[in-house]
Amino acid sequence: MKKKLLTLALAAAFALSFSATAFAAGSSTATSSVSTTTTTATTTTATSDAANATVGSTPVAVTVASTADSVELSAKPAQVTQLNAAEKAVEALNAGKENGLKDLVNSYSAAPVADVVKAEVIDVSIPNMTAETLAANGGVVLTYTKGIAATFTPATKVRVLHLKADGTWEAVAAQAEQGGVTFRLTSLSPVVITEVKEGADATTATTAAGTTDASKAPKTGEF
Repeated sequence: MKKKLLTLALAAAFALSFSATAFAAGSSTATSSVSTTTTTATTTTATSDAANATVGSTPVAVTVASTADSVELSAKPAQVTQLNAAEKAVEALNAGKENGLKDLVNSYSAAPVADVVKAEVIDVSIPNMTAETLAANGGVVLTYTKGIAATFTPATKVRVLHLKADGTWEAVAAQAEQGGVTFRLTSLSPVVITEVKEGADATTATTAAGTTDASKAPKTGEF
């Protein structure tokens, strides 16, 4: 009789042990599923890791579309012709062909440019950011770290042009750094980033308004 009771007790203990193991395996599967979902969500927002940005002193999530990734850029009607011309010039430059980028850059740069080495067009957007909020905080300070900017160093000479909503360009003060470039935008629209060779002996540059003294160029680091 004692042997029968002992056998039944051992069988019951074994059954309980099997149920616990099965429950643990189910729990592991659920954890794995959550992890997979999180990874997928991160992948879908991967473009936001191309830059970090602040509006005022608040960090904001940004999305950067780039022609380097064959992403079609958005543009308002007044910008389309200028944007298409800039994209074609960038494409020609990167293909080793003659292009009009140097003339465009020199038209808006107080410090003369002897040559444009490489260039990229990007479009910056900030989800749920209104123009009013952007203006009230003095724009967005953006550090772009992908594309051609990934190869920049503090010694790299850069020029950044911003295509405004009315279809005209403006020069934006920019600072190259290790693996990136930082600049401020007062509105969110396409930007041309260029790496340049500066002119050695010229002291003035032609701007949209005429000839400007080079001493009036934006100071490095002013954003």
